[in-house]
Amino acid sequence: MKKSKGDIAFNVVNGTLIALLCVIFLLPFWMMIISSFTANSSLQSHGYQIIPDKLSLEGYRYVFGSTEIDFFRAIGNSLFVSVIGTVLSVAVSLITAYVLSKKKLFGHKVVNMFYLVTMFFCGGLIPLFLVVKNVGLYDSLWALIIPSAFNLYHIILVRSYFLSLPDSLEEAAMLDGANDLQILWQIFLPISVPMVLTIAFFCFVDKWNGWMDAMLYLSPQSKYKWPLQFVLKNMLEDMNILGSNSVTGGAVPVLTAQSVGVVIAIIPLVIIFPIIQKYFVNGITIGAVKG
Repeated sequence: MKKSKGDIAFNVVNGTLIALLCVIFLLPFWMMIISSFTANSSLQSHGYQIIPDKLSLEGYRYVFGSTEIDFFRAIGNSLFVSVIGTVLSVAVSLITAYVLSKKKLFGHKVVNMFYLVTMFFCGGLIPLFLVVKNVGLYDSLWALIIPSAFNLYHIILVRSYFLSLPDSLEEAAMLDGANDLQILWQIFLPISVPMVLTIAFFCFVDKWNGWMDAMLYLSPQSKYKWPLQFVLKNMLEDMNILGSNSVTGGAVPVLTAQSVGVVIAIIPLVIIFPIIQKYFVNGITIGAVKG
C-alpha cells in the first residue's frame, strides 16, 4: 500500500524524535559508564566527557580493594534480600489478591475496606521499628524482607486482574475437583505471567535500591550483613570526607569511585529490564478495564 506524503512526513518526524530521545536518555548512562573507567585526575580537570582522554581502573581497584568492607559479600547480601524478598512478596500478593477477589466470601467488602484503610493510615516508623525489634528480627537480613513483603499496591493490581477473569474458569476447575490452591496455581497463575513479572520487577528494584531499612534494622557493627546500596552510601560519604581533606584527598579517586558505585548498582536492573520489558506495559494496564 502506497503511503501518502503525510504518512511519510509523520514517520520521518516520529523516527527523528524517537532517535533524539534515545540519545538524550542513553547519554547519561554512557557518560557514567565511561567515567568509571576514566582517571580521577582527568575528571577533576576536564569534567565528565563523552570520550575520555585518559582511561584508568583506579576507581574499580579502590572500590573492590577496600579492606573495611567485603564488597562481594555486600553484593551477595543484596542478591539474597532482593531475590527472596521478591519471591515472598509476589507470593503474598497473589494469595491475598486471590482471596480479596472472591465476591462470595463472607465479609468481602469489610475485608477489602480493612486493607484499603492501610493505604491512608499507618502506625509510623517508630512502632514498626519496635515491632521488628521485639519479634527478634533486628540485626538480621530477614528484617529487610519480611516487614515489606506485604505491598497493597501490588495486591490491588493483581486483584483487579483476577476480577477481570471470567467466572467460568474457576467454575470449570471446581467441577473437575480442584481446590482453591490448585485453581490459583494451575489456572490463574499461568495466565497472569505479565502481571506477576511486572510486580516482581517492582519488588526487585525496590529491594535492590533500598538502603533505609538496612540503616534502621542492621547494627552498625554488623558490616558483613550490609547490603550493597548501604555499603555504597557509606563508602561514598567517607570518600567525600577524605576528598575534602587536603592531605588524603589526592589519594582517593572520589569522582571515579562514585561512577563505579552507580554502574555496579544499575547492572542487575539493566540486565533484567530488557528481558521483561515486553510484559511491562501489559502487566500495568491488564485488568484496568473489565469486559
